[in-house]
Amino acid sequence: MPDIIIIINAAGILAGFAGIFLIIKAIFRKRFVWQSGIFLLIPVLVLIFVFTANVFEYEQLYINMDQYEEYLELMIIPALLIFLYSLVTEEELKEKVKREQELERMVKERNLFIQELQHRIKNNLQLISSFINLQIGNSDEREIMDALGAAVNRIDSLGVVQNVLYDIDDFSNIRIESCFGEVIRNLVGYFEIDTRETLVELSDKGITAAMDAVVSCCVIINELVSNIFRHVKSHVKRCVIKIDVDRSSDGMLIFRLSDNGPGLSENISFGKTPGLGLLIVDVVTQQIGGTVEIIRGRGTEFRFKIPAEAKKVIEKN
Repeated sequence: MPDIIIIINAAGILAGFAGIFLIIKAIFRKRFVWQSGIFLLIPVLVLIFVFTANVFEYEQLYINMDQYEEYLELMIIPALLIFLYSLVTEEELKEKVKREQELERMVKERNLFIQELQHRIKNNLQLISSFINLQIGNSDEREIMDALGAAVNRIDSLGVVQNVLYDIDDFSNIRIESCFGEVIRNLVGYFEIDTRETLVELSDKGITAAMDAVVSCCVIINELVSNIFRHVKSHVKRCVIKIDVDRSSDGMLIFRLSDNGPGLSENISFGKTPGLGLLIVDVVTQQIGGTVEIIRGRGTEFRFKIPAEAKKVIEKN
């Protein structure tokens, strides 16, 4: 009978060591993390100790091990409970990590799609601009050439904005003054402006807005500055254009554009204008839910108040 008991306990010891090997193997294969493995190892080590104590007891080698068995056996159930709890929390953590990785993958794909879309838009704008330039080259009428030239200028301005947006990751917080600066630099090159005779003062307050609002404001700036370069600079010795961008307490974008020209004639308004410039400004401002005020006098000042989230306003309209 004692031999059978020794054999059973020896088998238990071997099974315990086999269990330790499998637990360590499972940890390395990341079936569960090492914290869970420790709490699973505790009951296995306790069982090995109990089986070993039984063998020593029956062999009369060391009989004092029994006094520790009772305390160690009390650790088995708490260790198993903690192990099971760890498994549950680890599964939840794995699911959370998996969802986060999926979201990151979707965001990367979205950004790549947007960048590719921006690239295609830029190429298409350049293609349209090239077609119109070809048409200008085949035309002999000055009025038609000027109209087509203005169209090219507007398309190139949109291309400049698209080029700026191409390298931006966050389309909800775009520095609007940086985009204004790029549009103005494009106009200076297009109209071959002598910067010694024309000064453009642009604020730099780090104001940001969503993409739709920025694009719409750039269209407005392009039209107004183009008009100044065409008309005002021929009436003054040194043309000064001031553009100030700010944000109101209610989150609206506020920007002002003024020049030191002779002033806008009382006969010209948004509803009554000989060209498309002011009409485009009026239409775009209304589309994005903004307002504009013209201040006449020594020079002309345009005061705009525009929602920073223009897209939402357009959808409501």
